[in-house]
Amino acid sequence: RILQGKRKSHVCAACLYIVCRTEQTPHILLDFSEIIREIMFQLLRVYTRLCNALCIKLPAADPCLFISRYAQRLQLGDKSDVICVTAMRLVSRMKRDWMATGRRPSSLCGAALVVACRLHNCSRQISDIAKIVRNATATITKRLKEFSETPSSKLSIEEFENVDLGEEEDPPAFKALKIKNKSKESDLALVEREVSQYQEELEKEIRGEGTVKGDGEEHLDSSSLYKPPSFVAKTPDCSTAAPESGAQ
Repeated sequence: RILQGKRKSHVCAACLYIVCRTEQTPHILLDFSEIIREIMFQLLRVYTRLCNALCIKLPAADPCLFISRYAQRLQLGDKSDVICVTAMRLVSRMKRDWMATGRRPSSLCGAALVVACRLHNCSRQISDIAKIVRNATATITKRLKEFSETPSSKLSIEEFENVDLGEEEDPPAFKALKIKNKSKESDLALVEREVSQYQEELEKEIRGEGTVKGDGEEHLDSSSLYKPPSFVAKTPDCSTAAPESGAQ
């Protein structure tokens, strides 16, 4: 029932991929999908179903396995071996800094090959390497940005090849979350400061102790804004009162 309704080609490709992952060979699921000319996500469904049904726990794919494969496609010439060694060292450092967790191995290989080619004066564009590793240029650029935030990126070529930094960096997602939380805290503190300033100004206006800055006008006390009219009793006029008294 596990394989009911599934094509034989899908099942065979998924089984072969499980064996390749177990034996740690440099093959990805996209290779099998191109051979049988099927969509990779269909093979992925069969692969995950087989692993869940048979309780197969496969080891994580090591990006170092794919470095030599991608380097051969780049046609680096005499510098191929040196670039491969540097790229593998870069990938191992990325793994130590939690950059490989939850990421495709091909994106790490692409970023490592870009840095290694530049270190050894081999002109290869990011777009060219992105086509070889089958990743978007933006993805590789993002991995390069994440690597630039680690202490290993600040070392020279000699220091990077000889010095092994023992400290581990925080995962990139954790760093981004810390920066986001700091920005939220700063925005909240700014809002609280503005609210307290407005509150103080309102209290001063109510008490009549402050002055409003601007146009040189003085602050008016709230008690003097409205004054009730004063009523004065009118006295009778003498000129009008005399005839009235004479008539009486």
